[in-house]
Amino acid sequence: MEAKFESYIFEPNKKVQSNARRWNLLGWMTCVAIIILLVLELDLIAFLFLIALLTVCFGNAFSRWNKVKPLNGSLHASFQINADEIRVGTKRFAMDEVRVTNFLCYDYFGKSTKGYALFVKYPAMSNGTANVIEFVYRNKKFQYQFLIASVQDIFLLEDIVAKHTSQIVRAII
Repeated sequence: MEAKFESYIFEPNKKVQSNARRWNLLGWMTCVAIIILLVLELDLIAFLFLIALLTVCFGNAFSRWNKVKPLNGSLHASFQINADEIRVGTKRFAMDEVRVTNFLCYDYFGKSTKGYALFVKYPAMSNGTANVIEFVYRNKKFQYQFLIASVQDIFLLEDIVAKHTSQIVRAII
């Protein structure tokens, strides 16, 4: 039986990512404001800012504790790969004409990872979308980010892609 991998292409939402950076920046600016307030000897106000910041950070950390990280994007197209072809939605790429230039495949749904709420670290589970395949097809470069559901799928993909790859990043699990 022919080995075949099926999943979905992940498209990150740039707006969600920029909002997360803004919240992080706001948190660090609050830390700077607390330091300035302490230098100016406004201890009570600095203490209130610190309590508010810690409440928000630890509240976020506890609400996300051991949960799957949010998707922050969409799974908009199907992704299939086998020894004969790569399919992305309705596009087909014959493996005979594909040269895989980069294959980063280490993340899977449910993998233990760490999350951060400013400076507070907490355990979380991955959503499995940090995997990338880059390849050249008919002198045109393609790059796709995709979802992997399990560790077994990582090994299946490595076996399929190994013949067409110039660089493979081994999964460290």
